[in-house]
Amino acid sequence: MFQSSSKEARDTNENINIKDITKEIFKIQNIIIYILTFLISMVSIRNEVLPFGLAIIAACLGTEIPIAMVFIVSGLSTIIFQGLSGFGVFFFTCLIYFLMILILKPKYSIEERNEIVKTGGKLFWSCFIVSFINNIRGSFLIYNLFMGIIISVLTYCFYKIFVNGIVVIRDFGTKKAYTLEELIRSIYNYRNCKYSF
Repeated sequence: MFQSSSKEARDTNENINIKDITKEIFKIQNIIIYILTFLISMVSIRNEVLPFGLAIIAACLGTEIPIAMVFIVSGLSTIIFQGLSGFGVFFFTCLIYFLMILILKPKYSIEERNEIVKTGGKLFWSCFIVSFINNIRGSFLIYNLFMGIIISVLTYCFYKIFVNGIVVIRDFGTKKAYTLEELIRSIYNYRNCKYSF
């Protein structure tokens, strides 16, 4: 008797949680973020560097936006526009990034800030590790090591830009005062996506 009633209570809690999670994933603001993720993940530098897709995944994680769909959309865009080799670099960088987050717990901001979970350093090191491993596979050049550092810094910079700009989209509809930097960043992201075609 008690087992069936507790099972029914558990089933209703699971249904509520699944409904809440589904609502959160398919909110209008999140769908706009998915579209921006797809457009941003297309862009590469010299057909080998993919900092934008990685940066927006880390930014969504830093602002506590559900990243499952962001990761899928970014990976899909990377496969379509960069091929399997670009996706391999993207996937291994994300894998190292997620492992670093699981092993080394990220810091949480105490104040009310845009970046709730601070994972920028882990993103930098995961990009550097993947570029260093790619450098070791072939002939070791100082140029490749230097480019790996530059790619990691570039990814970190775009992470910081996206963390502060994505908040405008996430909190759209709620009455809140935005800083000038957040508004400029969202306009800049909109214009770059608009003219990238």
